[in-house]
Amino acid sequence: MTGNKRESNVSQNTEDTDEYAFDRMYNKRKPESSFSPTIPLPKNGTGLPMQIPGPHHIHSLPSEPEETYQITDTLVARMVLHDSQRMANPHTLLNRVVYDCIDPSPMHYKQSSMSKRNRKSTLGPALKPYYIPMSKDDTTLVFESRFESGNLRRAIQVYEFEYDLILKFDVNTRGHTQWFYFSVDNAKKGKTYKFNIINLLKSDSLYNYGMRPLIYSEKDAKEKSKGWYRGGTDICYYQNSIKRKSGYFYTFTFSYKFENDHDKYYFAYCYPYTYTQLQHYLATLEHDPVRRKLFRRRTLCQTLAGNNVDLLTITSFSCDPQALQNRKGVVVSSRVHPGESNGSWMMKGLIDFLTGPSLDAKILRDNFVFKIVPMLNPDGVINGNYRCSLMGVDLNRKWNEASKKFHPTIAYTKQMIRQFMKEREVILFCDFHGHSRKKNIFMYGCVKGSGMKRLSTRVFPRILWKVAQNFSFKDCSFGVQKSKESTARIVGFKELGLVNSYTMEASFCGSNFGKHCDKHFNTRHLEHMGHYFCEAILDYCDPDPTNVRHVLQELELLYLDITTTKDNGDDSAGSDDEESESTKTSTTSQQKKKKKKKKEKRFSRQSTRSVPTVTQTTKKRASRASSRSMSSSVMSTHSSSSGSSNGSSTARKRSTSRRRLKSRSLRRQPKVDDVIKPKDLPITRSRPVSKQAATSKLRSRFLATIQAKSKHRNTSQPYSFSSNKREDEYEHYKNFRMRLFGTNSLNKQKTPAAASKSATNIDRLPFKTKSSHPPVPSSPSFPKLGTTTSSTIDSNKLNVIVIQEHKNM
Repeated sequence: MTGNKRESNVSQNTEDTDEYAFDRMYNKRKPESSFSPTIPLPKNGTGLPMQIPGPHHIHSLPSEPEETYQITDTLVARMVLHDSQRMANPHTLLNRVVYDCIDPSPMHYKQSSMSKRNRKSTLGPALKPYYIPMSKDDTTLVFESRFESGNLRRAIQVYEFEYDLILKFDVNTRGHTQWFYFSVDNAKKGKTYKFNIINLLKSDSLYNYGMRPLIYSEKDAKEKSKGWYRGGTDICYYQNSIKRKSGYFYTFTFSYKFENDHDKYYFAYCYPYTYTQLQHYLATLEHDPVRRKLFRRRTLCQTLAGNNVDLLTITSFSCDPQALQNRKGVVVSSRVHPGESNGSWMMKGLIDFLTGPSLDAKILRDNFVFKIVPMLNPDGVINGNYRCSLMGVDLNRKWNEASKKFHPTIAYTKQMIRQFMKEREVILFCDFHGHSRKKNIFMYGCVKGSGMKRLSTRVFPRILWKVAQNFSFKDCSFGVQKSKESTARIVGFKELGLVNSYTMEASFCGSNFGKHCDKHFNTRHLEHMGHYFCEAILDYCDPDPTNVRHVLQELELLYLDITTTKDNGDDSAGSDDEESESTKTSTTSQQKKKKKKKKEKRFSRQSTRSVPTVTQTTKKRASRASSRSMSSSVMSTHSSSSGSSNGSSTARKRSTSRRRLKSRSLRRQPKVDDVIKPKDLPITRSRPVSKQAATSKLRSRFLATIQAKSKHRNTSQPYSFSSNKREDEYEHYKNFRMRLFGTNSLNKQKTPAAASKSATNIDRLPFKTKSSHPPVPSSPSFPKLGTTTSSTIDSNKLNVIVIQEHKNM
């Protein structure tokens, strides 16, 4: 996007140190129209148009780290209120699409059909912008993201100075939106524009803790030698009202006041580090007369899109072959997740240190062999993905089943590590990552064994904490989760047998402790972290074990409980997985824990009641049937041994009947009606309460109530149902029956035999009824009982009544 004139006028006031030699070479390179044949062109593999060469940014940093943004308490509420007002007044919205990276522009649709040569991302003229301003007074921004590592799917103008932005999903996926990198043009000086990225997926972000987006101005870079800087106001991250399959999307919003007219601005999630930038950096090292002797570069494999994956070997090659064979090995990789560009900046610092002229670097080269894969996912980096490859899979979840056809970078890297371990002892493996929800720089490791052996994997991170001022040992986690068993760290630990297998995470924001508290990390901090990593290796492998012994003593004091307990692998929380993986897993695990606690409470309550379950009843019935079948089999064998034909036939009949009984008892599952728990009855039995048991319980309770009331009144007059109170007690008894057995028990149509049977039993009633009333009521409610002559109530007769009624039901 930049011309030769701009490149020639770039100021040379960048820091003049060895670690920025690449920037000096990059600023003095040839015009963009004539690339060196040694630099391979990036291939996106999708067929979509992409501008080559992409934008070039100078490497100039502010003298002091930039502070984080102070968020007010009412900011999120104001933004949500603004969104609700937009929804309430849709007639005030413009809703005009001003950019789309895939669909052709309606302004020049006739010229939108490009040649096959341009669609294959070859060198050629710049792509035409989607929107062309109508006049000088047109304040509409001109967006662009069709360059290497760019990510912006669509821009919608809501108001004159407000835009809704939609990010591209990772190729062949329907998710993973976090990385953004785009440019805007035609901004007016002094005007404040508001940007809303409305299709983010994570429930939380560092933008809620002061992180600012990165901004780059071409005019400031040309005139003031100003590189990337943090900016923006009204920054917040919240859930919006746009639904998706599993919840809602999230919005990241910020405002920016432009300072220049006729300028092109870039906005990015983190400091970009493209595939082309890596190729230029490695070409610079190869052309350096000193550094090219310290490393070897070869192609490990090719990606699905045809991009080369580089493998670097760094050591002192001018030595005895036997001494070279006795050296220990270290494997380092980065950028398996394309959107975590801070991992590439840490890798750059590590390579600069190992190929530098310092004494520590020479000691490391003389005693170790470093195998480095600087970019594991070039296809994702070129296409602007955040997490996945061209296949639409997370390559850091394919280490246990890597395919050379679909995941060639992981398969060949794993094969390289196996071969490297056959040649020498590998003492360390580390994969560099970025973290979008935690601050500081920290590590994830694995545990081994129990007791003091588990402290051995914590030694190297502890040493790194002593060396690096931005490294947080408190945020480090050491555990093996089931959801992470296919990552590089755990596969290297379990399958490959690497004890020191780590993932180093660098925050996209900054630190929350120490000298750089509440300040952003820049590329200088990330590169220095690569330097400190090398120094920690030197201290860890020091021939004098005093330092390591002191660290073990510190760890023993810090983890007193660890030396006696065994690790459960649950302490590696806080990973930077997507919402559809780690966040959902954590939420489901929390829900399971809550359900487990509820079940424990229920069990404790039920244990006091000693209520048996349906499964216990089924088991008892099955055990009884099995015992019966065993007895029948014994009888059959005894009868067969006697030799009598009649006895044997009888035994066979009995055994077959027993088997049928066993099969029926096993087939039959107890129904809900067979196991009832009436609220008014205390449950003290050791088996389920049946209808008969409940009836007897009801009968005894009813009799106890009548006797208690008769004693309380202290009257000699016998109890009768002639008064209204006696009638209410009978209604109470009827209600008990209806609750236990339902209203159907009162509505059953009896057969003539049953009716005659009940008619004969009516004489046993302890009271006399009128002839107009039927002996068995057929309506849902009992008819009103008339007045009767007083007679005493016999408890035995009442027992017969209740039992007889239960049989008739």
